[in-house]
Amino acid sequence: MHSYSSSTTQKTPNQCTLNSCHFQTAKLSGLACHLELDHAISINYELLVFKSEIEFKQWKRFLEENTKSKYVQKCGQFENSSGLSVTRYYCNRSGYFTSNSTGARFSKSQGTSKINTYCTSTITVISSQTGLHVNYISTHVGHEAELCHLRLSSPEKGIIRGKLREGVSETIIHQQIVTNICASPKRIDLASMQDIRNQATKVCNKPWKRHPLDMLSLARWVNEELAKESDSQVIAFKLVGRSCTIFGIPLAETAFFLVLQSPTQSALLQKFGNNRPLLSDSTHNTNIAGYKLIVMMVIDLHNEGIPVAFCIAQQDNTEIVALFYRAVKSKSGNITPSALMSDDAPQFYNALIIEWNCTPAKLLCIWHVWRAWNRHTNTILEKGLRDLVKRRLRNIQAIHDLSIFQVKYLKII
Repeated sequence: MHSYSSSTTQKTPNQCTLNSCHFQTAKLSGLACHLELDHAISINYELLVFKSEIEFKQWKRFLEENTKSKYVQKCGQFENSSGLSVTRYYCNRSGYFTSNSTGARFSKSQGTSKINTYCTSTITVISSQTGLHVNYISTHVGHEAELCHLRLSSPEKGIIRGKLREGVSETIIHQQIVTNICASPKRIDLASMQDIRNQATKVCNKPWKRHPLDMLSLARWVNEELAKESDSQVIAFKLVGRSCTIFGIPLAETAFFLVLQSPTQSALLQKFGNNRPLLSDSTHNTNIAGYKLIVMMVIDLHNEGIPVAFCIAQQDNTEIVALFYRAVKSKSGNITPSALMSDDAPQFYNALIIEWNCTPAKLLCIWHVWRAWNRHTNTILEKGLRDLVKRRLRNIQAIHDLSIFQVKYLKII
């Protein structure tokens, strides 16, 4: 017995979707007869004979390339009533789409390749002692020939992998593809950066890449870093699929957690982290996996921000941020910043109080301040008054003396 994916298994009878027709039949041959008799669509049948499987596959590859189509097996070989082995290939557009998405990833921009019925075009191969007898139905019904719904062929994948092995970067390969599109494009001419990245995972030719799979490559790099002991950049690491406790905090099996801090960054945190402002924030929606990058920064003597620790995790709630701070504390020791600058989210300040047992001033990032000011000043309908308020706000924003600030502020309100 074979089990099939819900996206390709025939879940309902073959149905006609032309002109709101509700005809249904159990066999694909019945649908072809219906289209010829009731819709006057000519279904083209061809009988071919090939001496070997190699010859057949060459013909099939040439056919798919010229007709911009793809034929796939939906099940293994079976025997007909004569005891001969039969293999059937269906148009890749055939089948019913059922989404198993949980919302973690965006849907494909071109939509699904499935047409929620079965295309009449098939290739049936019967193996006998005299060769391969092929019954080919070339007429496609229910869709157009669209390259965006085809996958890269094996030769096209080989071209991309060959360039990657030669050391050509993914970006340059994509630029070469885009600039060399001909009048009659092929599937490789529509190759996206993601298509190239997918092939790059099969080619491990980068010195920093320890394994084609990103997670295994990262795990190997972490092991190399941990072997350096005091010079290691890794403070804490937890891979998905393993439940463990880090600094006394249990993490679920599905959680990912990585904290990085080099010896130089640790020294900078100890030098500029006391009695000076500390900055902390996280990124959002920067990768398809939904991981967040949490950053800790200090300000040097030239008022330049310097990152002193990084954390990659699936969440940035108070518990995770506190664990990040605890990991940094284990390497760099205790610090007492004069202020914490972040956004409106409370988890960074709350985590700092928990782990470092201090209550610094809470500063809002100037970008968030200006966003809030613009949101409120844009409600002023009179343009002249609105511009005046914005100019005065910009002026008081640059004042460092508290007494002068209070005087200017009272004039605005």
